[in-house]
Amino acid sequence: MARLYLLIDGYNLMLCGGSGRAVFERGSLQQSRNRLLNSLRNWLDGDIAADACVVFDAGGAPRAEIRQRGDSDVPPDLPFKVIFATSRPTADDEIEYRLKHHSSPRQVLVVSSDHQLHRVAARRGACCMDSEHFLELIESGSSQALRAASARRPSRKTGSKQQPSEKPAVLKEFMEHFADVYEEFQQIDIESLQPPRRQKPRGRPRQK
Repeated sequence: MARLYLLIDGYNLMLCGGSGRAVFERGSLQQSRNRLLNSLRNWLDGDIAADACVVFDAGGAPRAEIRQRGDSDVPPDLPFKVIFATSRPTADDEIEYRLKHHSSPRQVLVVSSDHQLHRVAARRGACCMDSEHFLELIESGSSQALRAASARRPSRKTGSKQQPSEKPAVLKEFMEHFADVYEEFQQIDIESLQPPRRQKPRGRPRQK
């Protein structure tokens, strides 16, 4: 069975899951973060958790260093790695860096609802999944469903077609308008549009 490496945007997953808030009161950020990590501990199978890494923005981290299991800021004995992106500006930058240097990027599943990060992952051949979809799968308790969904990675060309764009709607409207015009054109009598034929002037009769 192929290994599945998870790279999870922690705060993105936390906020979409309802365990966090856009504005946190003092002390509640760590509590919300720990609720998420404990939930992941219960949801993820051991083999998947062993290759999982949850990345948080460094803002609010007590010490400017990488956080891992056993730190006082995260629950103890987590089966997956927890990192605060202190070496880079944001968690997205940390995930991009890890994707760039990963030895098997096609076995990586990036969990985030940031579609800019999706495009970066697709360029590396990694799979991408919105946080909402990821939560639905792991809450159902089906690791097989998670593996199956992560295996359905689009190609680079397919991924580019999935980006939101106004062009398809405009094209559809144009084609509908063109169909109406073409139908009217078919009803036109082509003969009636042709200019009347000019009769050749008769020459004067020759005199004998």
